[in-house]
Parts: sequence; C-alpha cells; structure tokens
Amino acid sequence: MKKFLAILFTMLILLGCKSTVQDMEQPKDVQYLDLSKNPNRKAVKEYWEVKKKFVSGYPASAAEKRMSGCVDILAGIDSKGKLSSAKIKKSYPEGLFDKHALASLSKWKWKPTESNSSRQPVIHLIQLDFTVIPTKNNSGYTANCTQAKHSA
Repeated sequence: MKKFLAILFTMLILLGCKSTVQDMEQPKDVQYLDLSKNPNRKAVKEYWEVKKKFVSGYPASAAEKRMSGCVDILAGIDSKGKLSSAKIKKSYPEGLFDKHALASLSKWKWKPTESNSSRQPVIHLIQLDFTVIPTKNNSGYTANCTQAKHSA
C-alpha cells in the first residue's frame, strides 16, 4: 500500500510539471545578441544574472533506473529578464530529461547587470544537469555532460 501511494504521489507531481515553453524560434521583431557560439560560455554574465532558478522534479523513470543526464538548451532571454524561447540542442540520454529541463527553465528569471542598462536580449546555451547517486550510467554521463559546463 505504501509503495502504491508513493508511486501515485510521484505521478501527480510529474503531471504537474507540464512544460509551458515549447521549442520556439526567437521573436522576429527583437534583435537578440547571440552568445551561444561564444567560446567564453560565461559571456552571458556580462548582460544578465540569474535572479530566480526553479528545479522541477526528477523523472520517475530515470530515478527508477538510477540514470543521470543533462540537457543543453539554446535559451533566449528577453528585455524583461524572462525566457522568450527555448530549443533543445542536445540531451543525454536523448529525450529522457527534456520536458523537465524545459519546465524548469520556463520559470527562471534574470536581471540585467549594471553594464546592461539597455536590457539587451540575448541567446545563450544553458546546460541543466540531472544527477542521482549512485548512477548506473556514470561513464556516459561523464563523457556527455561534464566536458564543457555551460553557464546558467
């Protein structure tokens, strides 16, 4: 009975984590500065700093299998410090954490730095990591997710 209630509770939480951001292209009427190809992945910190982070639940299927992974997202930050667009660039294991990553990122907020008084919208690459210890896919996680950490 306890196991059933635990599974039911987990499923209710997961259903509540529905993503509100789809894979979108940047709005055409706004000039975004593309920082996603900048070798200095922390260049976004010259323009925006994270004001509020949100972490969604861990996917039940990944937790049951003891899987860790990451999702690389091309993210657009608009002049209000909100996520305006998001597109999955890469994920490991492919597709396993995508919905949870987008659900989390859609609730993030940024504030402009002192040097960004014009509130310049930017596009940059964010990596969200999902880890469980011990993990059954440690070598794959290490190879795919820890090589080049991205600034959030």
